[in-house]
Amino acid sequence: MWDLLLYILLGLVIVLFVKVSNLSQRLLKLEKRFIVEKTPVLVEKTKTVAPGPQVGTVATQAMKNEQPSKSQPLKHYTADKKAYLEQFFRKTAIYFSTGNIIAKLGVIILFFGIIFLLKYATDHHMLPLNLRLIAAATLAVVLVVTGWFI
Repeated sequence: MWDLLLYILLGLVIVLFVKVSNLSQRLLKLEKRFIVEKTPVLVEKTKTVAPGPQVGTVATQAMKNEQPSKSQPLKHYTADKKAYLEQFFRKTAIYFSTGNIIAKLGVIILFFGIIFLLKYATDHHMLPLNLRLIAAATLAVVLVVTGWFI
């Protein structure tokens, strides 16, 4: 039961990490676009005969500048996300279909084998709790150091 909860929490952390990174990339793109679009516009006021905004007034210019920006970021974002996923799958397929395919498949099978072996040992209490905690802490430190230097 605790293993299932751990896997669910790990999955949620990964999903949240991906969403935060996507949102930060989107924010950077929007900030760049805002800086480019933010240029001072001199608008002459004209005499209005009828009530309401007329052509050339500040209110009309603000409405014109506001309308396109509502729909454009979402279209660009979905297109970028789709292109990113296509590129990721294409690079993954190229990586696994070139070079020494048998060695790559062997590493994947070994990885799953070690995972299932550790799960079996945990379920049948073959590893004491102290050893599991020390191993988890050591693995965490190794991953942090590896991530720091990459």
